[in-house]
Amino acid sequence: MPSPVVLAAAPALACVTLALLLWRGEARQSTRDRWRYKPATSALFLAAAFAAGPSDRYDWLVVTGLVLGAIGDVCLIWYLWPFLGALRVPVLGYALAITAMLVGATAVFDSTGADAFRWCVMSGATLFYLSDISVARDRFVPGSGFVNRAIGLPLYYVAQFLLAYSIAL
Repeated sequence: MPSPVVLAAAPALACVTLALLLWRGEARQSTRDRWRYKPATSALFLAAAFAAGPSDRYDWLVVTGLVLGAIGDVCLIWYLWPFLGALRVPVLGYALAITAMLVGATAVFDSTGADAFRWCVMSGATLFYLSDISVARDRFVPGSGFVNRAIGLPLYYVAQFLLAYSIAL
């Protein structure tokens, strides 16, 4: 039987194709392509996490975070951000949550343990944080355009796969 890392690699390879199609859809501002490719691409990092064989508390916390991230991906298709209004407090809460994630990843990185695991967690958290900066710029900075999605989408999917792979390490 192949190792969990090998099993988790198959969704990553499929993700590259779907992410490129999503990227093209974003460039065209095609809601139809977003509905086709974004949920499918997000499902692949969940498949990678499950293929890695979650077993302990850390693993299931990562899986929970990935599931919530996939749900958030689908919610972003509707572009609710321009109508933020009363949601300013929840958005601030989210910003604090991902900052806490980055701080937590730094603590993992500073701890003793396998180097591959520490680098995977720290890199995944950092790239996720940077991808969210791209999302925020795309949503809140008028005229910032496709460049934020061009940068943010690859960072996001690489980050999610790194976090999913950390389960196997």
